[in-house]
Amino acid sequence: MIALRRVLRPAHRWVGLSVGLVIMWMAITGACLVFRKQLEVPLDRDLLSVPTCTQRVPLATLIANAAQAYPKGKLDYIRLIAGDEGAAQMPAAMIRFTDQMFVYLNPCTGEVLGRRDRYLGLFGTLEKLHRFRFLPHASLLPGGSAIVFGTVLLIGGLVLWWPGS
Repeated sequence: MIALRRVLRPAHRWVGLSVGLVIMWMAITGACLVFRKQLEVPLDRDLLSVPTCTQRVPLATLIANAAQAYPKGKLDYIRLIAGDEGAAQMPAAMIRFTDQMFVYLNPCTGEVLGRRDRYLGLFGTLEKLHRFRFLPHASLLPGGSAIVFGTVLLIGGLVLWWPGS
């Protein structure tokens, strides 16, 4: 039992420190992403907002213009957000394609404002870092590592806590 404790103590410590770094990484990037809704439009106003209007073009026109701007994409969804009443600016129409490319359009005129990959720009990069999208098989990393590290910490902590006699 004493030999097991000698092996488990440093393993428990280093696994705990490693997990702590990953948790801190996710907490910092997540805390920055909390402010995405408030800061993204002021930081990228030309792409994400347009002057307010009363008449909007039909959805078919928006879809056709987005498909022309990004012909290789397959439509995933369209996001239209009503602006605040009396505001000078309103949100741009956003069309997402299945490969995570977004095309932004003026819902009043149908004009293409630009396009951007989901994981580009300041907040897109933060989201990419937060979700570990820079690694292959990123979707398996958080859950799989949590299970492995949690198991090692739980078992190691119980063995170290259990009385030695």
